[in-house]
Amino acid sequence: MSNKCYLCGNLMLSKDSNADCVCHNEHIIPNAIGGRLTSSKILCKKCGSNYGDHEDQAFINLFSCFIYLIEDIMHFDRTHKGVIAQAYDYNSDGQEIVNINHEEAYPKKPYHFINEKDKIITVFGHKTTTKHYIKQFEKQEKNGYKINVINNLNGLFGVFFSEGNDCFNDDFKKGFVKIAIEFALHCGVNRENLNLSLKINSDGRAKVLYDSILVFPYIPCNNPLAILFEEHRLDLEKGYPSHSLRLFNIEHYLYCYVGLFSTFQYYVLLSDQYNEESIDMCYYQSVLRDEQHTKHYYAHEELRQLDMSDLDILIRELKVDIKGKSLEDIYMQIEEKQRISSSCDFRSVIDNSFKTIINIVNQSFNSVEIEEDDVVDDIVDSAKQMMDDFNMNKEEYLNFINCNNDFDKYLKYNVLLDDGEEVLDDCVIRSNERMANSLDYARRYTNKKFELLQRFCNTHKQEIVWKKLIENMNRNSKNYI
Repeated sequence: MSNKCYLCGNLMLSKDSNADCVCHNEHIIPNAIGGRLTSSKILCKKCGSNYGDHEDQAFINLFSCFIYLIEDIMHFDRTHKGVIAQAYDYNSDGQEIVNINHEEAYPKKPYHFINEKDKIITVFGHKTTTKHYIKQFEKQEKNGYKINVINNLNGLFGVFFSEGNDCFNDDFKKGFVKIAIEFALHCGVNRENLNLSLKINSDGRAKVLYDSILVFPYIPCNNPLAILFEEHRLDLEKGYPSHSLRLFNIEHYLYCYVGLFSTFQYYVLLSDQYNEESIDMCYYQSVLRDEQHTKHYYAHEELRQLDMSDLDILIRELKVDIKGKSLEDIYMQIEEKQRISSSCDFRSVIDNSFKTIINIVNQSFNSVEIEEDDVVDDIVDSAKQMMDDFNMNKEEYLNFINCNNDFDKYLKYNVLLDDGEEVLDDCVIRSNERMANSLDYARRYTNKKFELLQRFCNTHKQEIVWKKLIENMNRNSKNYI
């Protein structure tokens, strides 16, 4: 892979040079949403900076509603400044709109409550806006009213997702397209082979074809294991929520699957003229920090900042051969082994989840006693409903499940049974058809995924709020002992 910037088309030189086109550690999945995967060989510093100032930030802001709730347990590979989210304050009488970042929550516009009995005026607002706002109460203050100013709100908020953003669909699509293009380039695909996603001009500069590129949701239509996994992913996937990528071709069509937060799942059609060697490359990572997801993983920039003791731990963990190798060669070996390990992680998550589902369904359908468990019961109920939907008896359904127990086909093919014969069904085409012909079904699926993530985030936030309340109660109780 050449060190050519995919946007300006120029050869990138080292960071130490004074050239206009120098290497830049590009986060393929943005760092601000917990992405770890980086590449220094696809985008120059100048083009990367211009991009980050516009499209990247707009895309990142779309996920602020989730990041706000779980950022204390998320992975960020450098100091995270937080992103501002907007929310409704459920703790106020009216649903006041609140701005939230990683340090504070404050009303978008100041407001107040007056307690006439105790002569107290409570003003809510940002510290810069309340200074002017409280001047209207000067007369009451002279008459003995006390003014309390609250700049940082506590409690639970109803955080916006798409609400109030007229550019939501465009920003959302652009983010997924950018991730797909950059992962393809990271995997060694030349930009000239991305005819549906990049237009290369005569001067060598490239334009991303946002308006015409095809992006559509992944919907696990005819794979019973995939359907059950996605519906119960919160309980089955260790390290939930995760980011995952899979680049593959089906004949001369080149696709990239992009899954963010185990929830937002889309195919991007990068080329319809892919005639190179067949490709199938994966990337997987938990969004959570390493204490939540135990494997060590270091992005390009992080790796080169490790002290020697931590680097030695990583070398032993990945079994890197360092004999006669330069430090840069060792770094490159580590990055390659991490890439391979990430693909294995993706396979492991799917394989283990599929095996769990098969075990539960087999035991239930064969009347083997299973320990009572809400998750198990839900999976069994879903499986039985699906058996009715597919109009199959138990034996047919169990055969159907076992035929689809294959990571290599996951996201690419469903295996259908036709009079006992296995037939490959293209997942990509089927997802696109389902989106076009059964919009209600697609909406139900995406809403279900959204609810799972929302439940995870809200549960974590509620635990934090309750912990703070208990700490405050304990702290205050000491004053009365």
